[in-house]
Amino acid sequence: MQNLEQQVRNLIEIGIALSAEKDLAKILEMIVDEARTFTRADAGTLYLLKDDKLHFEIMQNDSMHVRMGGTSGNTITLPPVELKPENVSAHVALTGDIVNIPDVYD
Repeated sequence: MQNLEQQVRNLIEIGIALSAEKDLAKILEMIVDEARTFTRADAGTLYLLKDDKLHFEIMQNDSMHVRMGGTSGNTITLPPVELKPENVSAHVALTGDIVNIPDVYD
């Protein structure tokens, strides 16, 4: 019960912080960061759907020491991802399914 209470408090604090921020890149970076914290993930990637393609925006990966986006200002450019179901990111965008990959190297 205490864990659930703490999670609700964290979500409220995140909402307050997001509503105060005006820079979209920083907002997106905060969302990825908090989603990673909430799910205890080592990495997170954000794609935006534009023109029926997924456009890479933000990646965070602690084990690879990669952190880019709104707060760091570093940009990584990747080609857009076609919406083909065999691609994990496209599958999620098309179906809304949650995908957990415990070990991306396996």
